[in-house]
Amino acid sequence: MDHSTQTLHEISQITWEHKKLDAPESVPMIRDTGDTGSLSESQAGPAELRSAGPNLVSTQAHPSTLSTAIILSRMPVARRANGMPPCVDDVLKGLADIKKLLRPPRKNRKGYRPFALGDGQLQRRLGLMKALFARYVADGAGYWIRASEEVAKMDQYRDNKARTLRSWARAYLADRSALPRQAYGMWNTSLLDLDGLKEELCSHLLGVGKYVRAQDIVDLMSSTDLQLRYGLAKGVSLATAKVWMKKLRYRWGKGPRGQYVDGHERPDVVAYRQSTFLPAFASRNLFTRIWTNGGPAVPSDRPVALRPTVYWYHDESAFSGNDRRKVYWVPLSAKATPEAKGEGPTLMVADFVSADYGWLASPDQTETARVLFRAGKNRDGYFDNDDIIAQITQATLILDKYYPDEDHVFVFDNATTHLKRPPDALSARRMSKASTKAGAKVFGVDIAVKDAAGNIEYRSDG
Repeated sequence: MDHSTQTLHEISQITWEHKKLDAPESVPMIRDTGDTGSLSESQAGPAELRSAGPNLVSTQAHPSTLSTAIILSRMPVARRANGMPPCVDDVLKGLADIKKLLRPPRKNRKGYRPFALGDGQLQRRLGLMKALFARYVADGAGYWIRASEEVAKMDQYRDNKARTLRSWARAYLADRSALPRQAYGMWNTSLLDLDGLKEELCSHLLGVGKYVRAQDIVDLMSSTDLQLRYGLAKGVSLATAKVWMKKLRYRWGKGPRGQYVDGHERPDVVAYRQSTFLPAFASRNLFTRIWTNGGPAVPSDRPVALRPTVYWYHDESAFSGNDRRKVYWVPLSAKATPEAKGEGPTLMVADFVSADYGWLASPDQTETARVLFRAGKNRDGYFDNDDIIAQITQATLILDKYYPDEDHVFVFDNATTHLKRPPDALSARRMSKASTKAGAKVFGVDIAVKDAAGNIEYRSDG
């Protein structure tokens, strides 16, 4: 048996002892210091030949060493790569980079920024890799497996953890972006992640209109054309469609409510707003106070009015007897209690408010124009134009008595109760559809005849 065959035979034995090859001392055995590993001259022995592979070369053409290298080069590539420890230089670079990941330095001052690459699980795994790199560099090349086992044992892991730790480390040395992240929950992805499907569903729902349904998604996903385009074997259920509606930023409930627009753009309303309301406000801008958060302020280029104008806005609010908060901090031991059904009786509060004085009242708050009205058919009735006239009469008496040096303007919203025809005005609501029959009451209203001075004239019979 020649020397190369004997060496291969010794390598295959399980209880092979560490020996030196029968080679001249002038022929040192070295390994190429590439990505696969590095081996010093003193460590080059038969034990290392088992994992050296084709990188084992000789500085001289020694027959036994060269033949052994040729025989070992025929070993499968995967087997040789898994058994070769990484290069020390690569590990040193990886150790420096992983330290920066765990403790990123600040740019403008001393110290370190907190770890922000992921959760605590990733930080712990990077710490194990850092310990493996430091242990491997301290022991020297050739002790890669032993270093991983020692790190795993110090962290109270089993032997299979050392194998996983080595795979993390090798992946990180090959690619700095290959971090050992937690893969839990990442393997189950939604069909909405398919390229273009989410956009197609959104476009379909917009085409349906305002009142969309989850069933619309079910119907679309059941179409054969869509399943062929996205490689789907079947559609989705109604429960899945409801989940998708939330992911598509839809919520089941009432839509947002804006300002009421009924009647705002009627021709008569627009004409009144443009020709009467807005010009009236503009004509008094020079006489109104300008208010800020810190109090009244008058611009320097604006003349000070001798009689300022105060705007009083009419406000009506209705409160129900069963109004209450629906959402609050409920004790866990709370029990259900009987509640009144419905909103309960209502109480309407009508008052005037201004930016200058607040609610309309005398300076000592003893006289006010506030009206408390119990609206209802069997209660105080309904707040009509006669109640408005009575309230504004009381308001003018207070203003004339306590604020006589100012001009006051009352502003009402455009409600039917705030407008009323004169009692003697003709109304088409009482007009007969046909000609008045003989003996029937003639359509019209009774009006009082007045003289030139405005006094009512009476007939001789009173």
